[in-house]
Amino acid sequence: MKKKLTVLILALVCMLMLTGCFCKHEQWKDATCTDPKTCAECGETEGGALGHVWLAATCEAPKTCEVCGVTEGEAKGHDIVEASCTEAKHCTRCTMTEGEALGHQWLDATTEAPQTCSVCAATEGERIITDPRFTTNSVKTLLGKWKASVEMSGEEMGLDVSVTGITLDVFMHFGNAGDLSFSALLSDEDAFWDSIISVYVESMYDEFAAQGLNREEADAAMKQVYGMDVEEYLRSSMEGVNMNDILASVYDQAAISGVYYMKDGKLYSGSNWEGAMTEEPYTLDGDKLVLDSINESLGKDLTFIRVTEE
Repeated sequence: MKKKLTVLILALVCMLMLTGCFCKHEQWKDATCTDPKTCAECGETEGGALGHVWLAATCEAPKTCEVCGVTEGEAKGHDIVEASCTEAKHCTRCTMTEGEALGHQWLDATTEAPQTCSVCAATEGERIITDPRFTTNSVKTLLGKWKASVEMSGEEMGLDVSVTGITLDVFMHFGNAGDLSFSALLSDEDAFWDSIISVYVESMYDEFAAQGLNREEADAAMKQVYGMDVEEYLRSSMEGVNMNDILASVYDQAAISGVYYMKDGKLYSGSNWEGAMTEEPYTLDGDKLVLDSINESLGKDLTFIRVTEE
């Protein structure tokens, strides 16, 4: 019996040695990014590892833990843009620069163009005016940009849409080198597209009605095919279209510009100095300008207000 008791006690001692720990855990190592809190004496742990706190990779350094400094992957490397006339060689992702800007390579001004950089086409100053008819003093009352607002319809703008109340800002620019230009932009492009789309919406509904579908049925049919109702479909198709960009392109292509001069209080304009000049009757009252030829061509009464002076 005594022998059996001794064996039992030994067995219990072994179990305690295997399952228990008699360490007082008086010396703990704090948890790190990769290891939990750990007893320095016996190795017992508590909780979990903290995990890395990553800083994103940069041009010069890989992804890095700001706590322990361990890295992962590689640096992105610089995204280099070579030096230009106005900017030094630099990285598009960070503040790294190298050297200096190259500077412009200027070509002298001519009668056709101002001083122009042969590298980037930047211009400076004005072209050379050799025509004796033009003098800055003679036209100083008109120098600068003038603006007038006018309401037009879709038909008047050359659009195949019956829309009214489109407001255009019309600009006349009398340059200090005898250059004359004309342009027009929509005052409110969003309002313009709302008007255009509303007309097209009604037109599409009419087409569906001719097929025997009412508005609800038309919208349902569009959603089945395109996932959008009639108006949503039209707005999506117009998305990204900038009418003012289109207008600007039209004026550029049509070369709506020319030259001008004044003599004895009369205004003359033409497409270039070598061509014929036409007298342009006008009325000037302080900062208000009326040009008869523009009003006649548009069939409107426009009064231009001075926006800027040269």
